[in-house]
Amino acid sequence: KGGFYVVDPGNFRVQHFDKARKWLANIGTFGNEDGAFLDPIGIAVGPDGLLYVADDARNDVQVFTPAGKHVRTIGEPGSGPGQLSNIGSPLVVGDKLYVADYENHRISVFTTAGTFVEVIESDPIELPQDIAADAEGRLIVADAPGRYEVIENGAVVASWDVGLSSKNTNASGVEVMPDGRIGHAELEVDGAR
Repeated sequence: KGGFYVVDPGNFRVQHFDKARKWLANIGTFGNEDGAFLDPIGIAVGPDGLLYVADDARNDVQVFTPAGKHVRTIGEPGSGPGQLSNIGSPLVVGDKLYVADYENHRISVFTTAGTFVEVIESDPIELPQDIAADAEGRLIVADAPGRYEVIENGAVVASWDVGLSSKNTNASGVEVMPDGRIGHAELEVDGAR
């Protein structure tokens, strides 16, 4: 419908706007309980209209209706199957939820209903921060050391360094444009994420 959501980590919420940029609602508050955030860092909208909000301090993805009602929480802190650590952005493709599982050095995969499916731990994935998908269903991963990887069938099939890697910058975002071009973003840091 042309509206959009803005992740607002400093205010522990997601803001919802209509296509004319009119504010509609805030989703979430500060806190550790379901429906609240400690550090919301990324958002994905599923084909069913549900919102998937990643929180890198809670180490989970919370699912909300467009009206802001908490539906479920996916994942939990840790390093085992179905657990997440210092996560980046989520991505929903069909009925799958992909999470950039930064500190676990992998992509964690769940169903959108919350069932753990698998982890993708393929060399050279090191510190994934963001994920996008192209028209063929391949995943493109923004990897903090200034590298991008293409994943197909659970394995890295291409990787390239964009020259961002240093103690002051890293690859923090990726988006696939409608024409297939890949856009990337870098984050300025002071030696830490």
